[in-house]
Formats: sequence, C-alpha cells, structure tokens
Amino acid sequence: MEIELNDKLDWQALAREFQVNKRIQIRDVLKEECAERIWKCLSEETPWQLAHHDGREPAVLIADEISGKTPQEIEKTQRDILTRATSKLSYVYEIYPMADAYLAQDDPGLFLHRVFEFINSKHYLNFIKTITGVPEIKRGNAHAACYHHNQFLGCHGDYMPDEGRRAAGVLNFTKDWKANWGGYVQFYDDDFNIELGLLPRFNTLNMFLPPQEHSVSFVAPFTVATRYTVTTFFEE
Repeated sequence: MEIELNDKLDWQALAREFQVNKRIQIRDVLKEECAERIWKCLSEETPWQLAHHDGREPAVLIADEISGKTPQEIEKTQRDILTRATSKLSYVYEIYPMADAYLAQDDPGLFLHRVFEFINSKHYLNFIKTITGVPEIKRGNAHAACYHHNQFLGCHGDYMPDEGRRAAGVLNFTKDWKANWGGYVQFYDDDFNIELGLLPRFNTLNMFLPPQEHSVSFVAPFTVATRYTVTTFFEE
C-alpha cells in the first residue's frame, strides 16, 4: 500500500492557521485506508520497547527484555519509575525507534519502515514546509510511541538546536479515546498554565514549532484503550 495524504487538504489555508500560534491540529490528514493500515501495524505488529526516565537518567527495555518479563514484573518496573518521577523530564511509555531501525535494517518487512519512507518523501516534506513556513527542512527523524494506563511524558520543549530541529509533527492513530482517560498533548504558557489541550484523535497531525513547553498528560489507571502516535522531528 502506498501511503498518501488526504487530497482534500487545503495546504494554504492550513498554513495561514498555523502562523497564528505556530501550532495546529489537522484532522483526516491521511487517506483513511492508509491510516487504518498504520494503526494495524502499531497495534498488532510493532516490537515495542519500554522507554523511561525517573528524573535521574533515561533507560530503555528492548522488546526481547520485555518479552522475558511477566506482566506483574513490567507493572512493578513502571510503579518504581512513578515513585521516583520527580523531574519534569520524567516519562514512561513504549517506543519504536523508526529512524534507527530503518537505517540498521532491523525488523525487515515491518510496515513502519514504509511510514518512515513516506515521512521523508518529497511530497510530505513539501507539505510540512508549506504548513510551517520553514523551507530549510530537509528530513524527518521519526519514532513511534504507545501509551497505556499509568504512562506519561513530562513537560519539555523539544528544543535541540545541535540536531537542527525546526518543527515537530505528531501523527495520531488512537481510536475511540475518552476525554477522562488523559493522554492529552498539553501546551503551557510562561507561567505553566495550560493554554491548549489536544485530545488524541485518529488520523490527525499535531504540528508545532519548538521550543514550546508541552507534555503528554498522565493516562488514567482505568483506561482500556491504547494511545498510538508517530512523532517526527523535522530537521534542516
């Protein structure tokens, strides 16, 4: 399957909207069948790793290490992280390092490799450059993320000038998400009041220019769905 943008998108109108606050949520960004195929890959085919940071140092449990643990052991690891998560840099969620895996030719045949190629295609990069007004963008560095109950990503700005980051885009593939489950992308003002909260919605693209302080709010313990995203840092 070829991954394609929704051909009904008005690029110029979206660009004008983006320029107001330097962020936007674009609904129905991909053709529906493409979004469904990516969701299937994320929900059924991806070998997830557990990324976590308890305020002291980041760590990752690779897929083989996760498969060697019981659900109770995974829950205990996560609870231990939460008890130490005092820093705004703290987080715990599942990740698949798309860029690294693609370049290393890991997991041959995984559909996420096709997604990485799409993100770095001339057409998609032109779309991103048009929306953001940043013509210097040359490539996308992407990873997939998966949030279950009791997982979160603390407040951060995504500003890494040494890596040439110019824009961030998060493709959402979350189905039937309820408002009281959390998992919102939250943007903050200078006093850390919440300016904007974006519900995870299927087949949407959240775009913004870093640095902007934001977080993924805590996913409630009673959540029964899973929050799937593909995050890309667009670099010059």
